[in-house]
Amino acid sequence: MQKTKMTLGLTIVATLGLGLAQPSGASTATTATAGRAHAVAAPADARIAASCTGRLIHRWPLRHANTTIGELVLYWNAANKTNCARMNHLGPTRGVRLRTAVWLAACRERRGSTCTPVAGSPKAEDGVYASYAGPVTVHAAGRCVHAAGDIYYQGAKRHVDSSPWLAHCA
Repeated sequence: MQKTKMTLGLTIVATLGLGLAQPSGASTATTATAGRAHAVAAPADARIAASCTGRLIHRWPLRHANTTIGELVLYWNAANKTNCARMNHLGPTRGVRLRTAVWLAACRERRGSTCTPVAGSPKAEDGVYASYAGPVTVHAAGRCVHAAGDIYYQGAKRHVDSSPWLAHCA
């Protein structure tokens, strides 16, 4: 087992060799799967239509200087046993092209302060967006999940994640 530092500032216990570095001026999305990462084009029209399906189960606000600048949202789709996450811009970041990232992992653990991702997990997207990063989806039947998101705002990374670590257990 090795500890892997993820782009979103999380340290997880994993056997995955996953690096999600993305230049701050990049205009592509990065989708990560077990042991590999690849860039995909993210046309604005297709991104606007993209959404998580299922039931909204949690929102974590991202605040900076007493202002809500974004929110991490987590959905559960009972029909296909998947969780979905998206990092939304709100308030002063809405409509502003900023580096934004979202990360979601199905975990082996059912409680505690670590997340050991299962095969095919974590999934992440990191790029420059005006509305949101994501959605990213993981199959999570019988698993707990951990989600995290970042918005680079006013010269620094602003971070939010599911707390406690394991946000939803199906």
